[in-house]
Amino acid sequence: MSKINLKRLRENANLTQSELAERVGLKRYSISDWENERTEPDIESIKRLAHFFNVSTDYLLGRSDTPNEAKEEDLDDYKFALYGEVRDLTPAEKDEILRLVKFYASELKNKKK
Repeated sequence: MSKINLKRLRENANLTQSELAERVGLKRYSISDWENERTEPDIESIKRLAHFFNVSTDYLLGRSDTPNEAKEEDLDDYKFALYGEVRDLTPAEKDEILRLVKFYASELKNKKK
């Protein structure tokens, strides 16, 4: 694990190692060991930390510079499903569906605020 990403995330959240460990159900010495690259976390710990910080596991592991990038395979599933549904529609009908999707996504974002 990249000690830079874990430490950066923890410090940006204004948490001590002890506070982070308590919030995610881990031991403080584990956080310290990972940040200082003495040991590597197990998969469950990686998932807990990624979920807690709302970042991808790739970012947490230093494999990506983008904290929340969508996985291309996830996007491909949506593209395929939508393509199958809109394949026989007119361009105007496709534009209307795109407008509705953007509107709905905007409404969901507003609800989360």
